Amino acid sequence: LLPSVAEGLAGGLAATLAKACVFPLESVRILKATSGPDGAKGATLAQLTRGIAYACAESFEYNFFAWGLYLAMKKLWFEPRYGAGRGGAMSPLAALVVGMVTGTIALGIDSPFTVVQCKFMSTSASPRPLGALEAAAVIYKESGLGGFWRGYKIAIAKNLDPTIVFYLVSLMKDRLGK
Repeated sequence: LLPSVAEGLAGGLAATLAKACVFPLESVRILKATSGPDGAKGATLAQLTRGIAYACAESFEYNFFAWGLYLAMKKLWFEPRYGAGRGGAMSPLAALVVGMVTGTIALGIDSPFTVVQCKFMSTSASPRPLGALEAAAVIYKESGLGGFWRGYKIAIAKNLDPTIVFYLVSLMKDRLGK
């Protein structure tokens, strides 16, 4: 399992650095989506970077599990059963299944963090923006525990995009390598 932890750490750290780079742009997108086309007009750098630490932590957490679970499932489930016939390489279909299963698990773990992040980021430009704990309290009051998984089904469907990309890359490598 140690390689899975290393894979998770590498994936988590890389995603954290990427999130820090694009976070202000995401803030502009969220402000425009929740407050109209002028939602980000006049926003200060402090407003656009509000919550960056939380977002980076959330990105690390999701990617740690996504990358770590993928490698663990590959090593513990796939390779012992099917690896010998393909020289240890997963078939494109197996890569699709492993990616979808591990992505769905990682999204389930991550959903509460994402919902809280969206809630408090959507209040960034308001006179009294919410903090992460306040946002969590509002979500719980409005929807109970289920509120922390709002949008989870859509997130699973959205997870198909990178899963299909990995599947197609694996398929192309498999076909081009012959």
